[in-house]
Amino acid sequence: AARAAEGKSPAEVVLGDDDDNDTLRAKVLALKDQLRLSQAALGKLRRASEMERREDAQRYEDDVEALLDAAEEQHALKLAIAVQTAREVEAQEQKQRREAEAAAKAGELKALKEHAQMSVEEAVARARHEGKVALEDALSRAEAMSRDRLHAAA
Repeated sequence: AARAAEGKSPAEVVLGDDDDNDTLRAKVLALKDQLRLSQAALGKLRRASEMERREDAQRYEDDVEALLDAAEEQHALKLAIAVQTAREVEAQEQKQRREAEAAAKAGELKALKEHAQMSVEEAVARARHEGKVALEDALSRAEAMSRDRLHAAA
């Protein structure tokens, strides 16, 4: 710390001024080992970081695939609901058409029944009238015949 305060570099502080060659070599070897260990640790950290990035990327890819699958399922479900709704609407329209046709036929039948009833009533009235006229005519003839017989007998 005192040497660092004197403006010496970290290497000068570690190696020292009064070390002999063997001590310097030992310190250099130790520093090289420490450098190699530091580089190995840095490499492990980089690989771990890269591995973590790959795992994150894989998780992201898996999440995207899951979201796409969910979106496809949701789309398929919406499509199925739309098809079912269309079928229900079509069935309702067919039911309404059948009901309208049945109502129209019922109306036609009612009109035909009313027409037939009126025709029958007209035929009965005509028959009554014709019967009345025929009866009156027959009575008139019978009276005339009776008068003729009375005149002939007198």
